[in-house]
Amino acid sequence: MPRLDKIHCSLGGGSGFDIARPKIPVVEPWGDIQKLKFEKEVVGFYISGHPLDEFRMEMSRCVPLDQIMEPQNHHKEFAIGGVVSSVQIRQSKNGNPFAIFKIEDYSSATEMALFGQDYVNFSKFLQVGLFLFIRGKLQGRWGRQDELEFKPLQMELLSEIRNKLFKEIKISLGIQSINADLVNQINDITDRYPGTFDFKLKVIDPSENIDVQLLMRKGKVALSNDLAKELRELIGNENVVFA
Repeated sequence: MPRLDKIHCSLGGGSGFDIARPKIPVVEPWGDIQKLKFEKEVVGFYISGHPLDEFRMEMSRCVPLDQIMEPQNHHKEFAIGGVVSSVQIRQSKNGNPFAIFKIEDYSSATEMALFGQDYVNFSKFLQVGLFLFIRGKLQGRWGRQDELEFKPLQMELLSEIRNKLFKEIKISLGIQSINADLVNQINDITDRYPGTFDFKLKVIDPSENIDVQLLMRKGKVALSNDLAKELRELIGNENVVFA
């Protein structure tokens, strides 16, 4: 039986030679974001998730892109978030550069343009694959006030804003559901995620129409996706809030 690391070849005259089987290089496994990127490139859509899943907390503070042009948002400042999916750098008639870029979230995609000082201030964020948090204002287009556009006022990386948006995590429990086993499970979860965020418990008694909020003094927690997932699986999505 031939060795598995070699391939035996014969040239018809009975003689043969061994060719070493190519070695498979050892490489690091793809991260979730990289895997999703390749899925989109190969089949045109995401299969195993969405690249924004890592930033679900931050995206909860963003207006979905398919809603930003609603009339009630006119003249209002609000935030959007998403991943940059395309960038075009062009030159205006006066020779100054400007950019047209597309950003996508869970619901939709929208295209925006940056001119003049906006281009100078924000062009460093215009890279395909970057995850952005953009504060802006819905206003009339310059020279065409009957047409609305979202004007960026501030751009940051989604990965850099969690500590700015949130200060604490709150959980709500009905008084009838509280028992030693549940408290121990909550403590076990929070013990695994020490950090700098306050952890508060609101105890609700519907029969008396009262609730009491308590600060858990055992320690502070990290505001991580894994912590959020474990708490939501234990007590329900609606009973876990980040504020």
